[in-house]
Amino acid sequence: MSNDGSNILCYWGSGSAPSWRVLICIAEKKLIKANLKLLSMSDKEHKSSDVLAINPRGQVPTFKDGAVIINESIGICQYLAETYADQGTDLLPKNKKDYALVLQRIHEIQNLYIRGITLSRYYWKKKPHYTEEIVNKKKIELIDELNLWESYLDNNFLVGTNFSLADACLFPVIAYMERLGFDLSQLSNISKFYQLHKKRDSIKNSWPPHWKESKNKTIFKDLKI
Repeated sequence: MSNDGSNILCYWGSGSAPSWRVLICIAEKKLIKANLKLLSMSDKEHKSSDVLAINPRGQVPTFKDGAVIINESIGICQYLAETYADQGTDLLPKNKKDYALVLQRIHEIQNLYIRGITLSRYYWKKKPHYTEEIVNKKKIELIDELNLWESYLDNNFLVGTNFSLADACLFPVIAYMERLGFDLSQLSNISKFYQLHKKRDSIKNSWPPHWKESKNKTIFKDLKI
């Protein structure tokens, strides 16, 4: 008998790639009654007493499934894939080699996300001590990382020929790059991956609300491969 997710509580933030990957996994696992609470980051709702009681860091996502508490997005996604393995989309391959590769990719994704976040913070003037030399170095690091992921995607999926946990974890990061103005067409495999999976129900239905209501940014428009 399938679980409807009624014991799940998840605090999330619009535009947060870590939050989004968790929402995708919840949807893929058909946990239709999960209590998903959207927080206003600008109003510091992620620092509320309710959130801090579960997650002392006051970050999103903050996740609880009954007595189980996990507050790191990759860990949450793996927990969902394993705990609810018998329902919804099979996000973890049965083949040991492919299973191992999925685990490798979901943890490796943080390298791409951190490089993107680091560079974007300069443009948002949250890193005023950055010099032009440092910024150029950060651009090269991000471009090198994007090229690596381009090489991983040769058939629209990171592992095998089916949507897996690796794809669920990667998509929000690619969408974040596109949101900031990066021209995905420079990387054909990444572009095809994005165009294909943005139509997937779990992704389309959890698209960041404020992204739908505002234009994309342009801070990454000068990134050239």
